Amino acid sequence: MNAATERVVHDWLWLAQRDLAAARQLGGLPEPLLEAAVYHGQQCAEKALKGFLAMHGVVPPRIHSIGLLLEGAERFEPGFTHWRSQADVLTRAGVEYRYPSEASFFRPEMADFVTVTQAATELFEFVLSRLPRAIHPRNPFPEPGPLPPL
Repeated sequence: MNAATERVVHDWLWLAQRDLAAARQLGGLPEPLLEAAVYHGQQCAEKALKGFLAMHGVVPPRIHSIGLLLEGAERFEPGFTHWRSQADVLTRAGVEYRYPSEASFFRPEMADFVTVTQAATELFEFVLSRLPRAIHPRNPFPEPGPLPPL
């Protein structure tokens, strides 16, 4: 992998890490901002997958579908199939909570936040485990505190 690719992958992972930190902070406020928190959880998953694809020479598509990104990642690592069951939940967190419409807008509950944040954390950690340590985010990834109770 050349230096330019390493930099792009690192940047995707750094952004994913920051989104996960934002999700945790927003969800842990005394009055949690759950719409924003679940959005950032989805963004963590999306950016981690795009970083993984970039490492394999794939220009990440401009999509928000975790399912489609997982399909691309599965070509290089079959272990991504584990997240298939959570793809819809993660994708929904990036769209339905952000854009009102008569058919789909609703407010996430704390249980939605916990589900999205746990899925995003596990997926992010899986991506990191499949990439060279040299391109992991350089800023230390803070140890997560306990998630708020359901």
